[in-house]
Amino acid sequence: MTAEGGVGRVSRRSALAAGLLVLLACALLGSLEAWARRRPDAAPDREELSLLWLLDERPAFPCGPDGTCSTDPELRLLDVPERRFSREPAAGTVRIVCVGDSTTAGWPYHPRGGYPEWMAQMLPHLLPGRSFEVLNLGVHGWDGPRIEAAAREALSLRPHALVMRLGYNDAPYVLLRTPPGGALGRLRLKAFKALIRSSAAFRLASRASGRPRTGGGRGLLQPPGRLTPAKIAQVTASHRERLGRLVAQARAAGAAPVLLGMPFSKVVVRGAWRGEALAEQAAATRDAAAELGAAFAPLTDVRGDTRFIDDLHPDDEGYRLTALGALAALQAAGVPGLKERWRWDRLRAPAFYAAKLMLDEPDYRTHLDARLAFFFTRVGMRERAERHMTAAVAGAPNPDMVPEDVRTVGREDCAALYREAFSRLYRAGRASAPRQPANRVLAGLPERSE
Repeated sequence: MTAEGGVGRVSRRSALAAGLLVLLACALLGSLEAWARRRPDAAPDREELSLLWLLDERPAFPCGPDGTCSTDPELRLLDVPERRFSREPAAGTVRIVCVGDSTTAGWPYHPRGGYPEWMAQMLPHLLPGRSFEVLNLGVHGWDGPRIEAAAREALSLRPHALVMRLGYNDAPYVLLRTPPGGALGRLRLKAFKALIRSSAAFRLASRASGRPRTGGGRGLLQPPGRLTPAKIAQVTASHRERLGRLVAQARAAGAAPVLLGMPFSKVVVRGAWRGEALAEQAAATRDAAAELGAAFAPLTDVRGDTRFIDDLHPDDEGYRLTALGALAALQAAGVPGLKERWRWDRLRAPAFYAAKLMLDEPDYRTHLDARLAFFFTRVGMRERAERHMTAAVAGAPNPDMVPEDVRTVGREDCAALYREAFSRLYRAGRASAPRQPANRVLAGLPERSE
């Protein structure tokens, strides 16, 4: 046997061993994936779905062959209300489409209290005899790049005007959009997105280790500790360029572009990196509107700490003022074409429109206050959480409603907050006892009444 033949056989054995190892590894990974897919929690959770929607550009409101469009079923899992409308506006109807993030969707009042819903109620009085359709295509948590994709989708619906507000979520996701490491960082992000979407085993493993991580070791869903001035400048420049593209695309599609200002509560975010970024973006929005000749609503009356639920989202009066600003900008843009026909003197009192939107309906207010209590508990603002939980318990026409929501959230700190509020109000005679046994236990009462 020659030395060359011995070396060849060793090489073949090594290649065979390597191939067997690869096959074994594939079999193990396949078995692990098959096991993971049988688990009840194998599907993407809310955070993973939210991130996938943020990174994708797939239609959020797809249209069927019959011309009917509606919210994607998967997106409805993320608390986006189902919206149904036709691809084409009806003859003689002025269609106004609003795109943006949660400040457009109307958090926490959605689906009935965002500024587009206020606009829809006001327009028949401002322009009597005209037919209007106001579509709210805002989605919670979306940043500028994702809203830009949604705006292109909105323009395919042939709107007469496109109302845009974007930028609030750009700074928290800047590292996600521009991952460190250049091409390698972008490749890691693509691999992460593919694995989160397709691999149950990867999803379970990433949850067990905390959260999927990429880009400088930070959790993908976590904002950076602080943005540098250079990063804030990058966010602002990208925001300005995006507004220019959107205005140009709207005009090319025959829609009047309307930009909304970016008010926020300076009392809450003053000195924080996000506040710095928002201030720069707000100024860039105002300047871009002037340079591009686009209609602009500055929303200077939505300010201070009294017009906000938290640091960014307006209260119901703040959304009403936002609607008024957007309507004035629409008039300035010439929508629907006759500026002199606008009848501002015919506007009704705010309470009239709030009633039309059913914002004071008892069941709705109870669930709204409960959601806000859960939110403020999660972000550590206990005083506000207590205030909203007290309002939820005191205002519930059926005391079983609140604990049902508490159990759905599944947070013990929220349940404890409910027990405290219920006990205090029950002793004061301001709350009646729940009827369902599980809810009685949650409220700290015996399972059955004596």
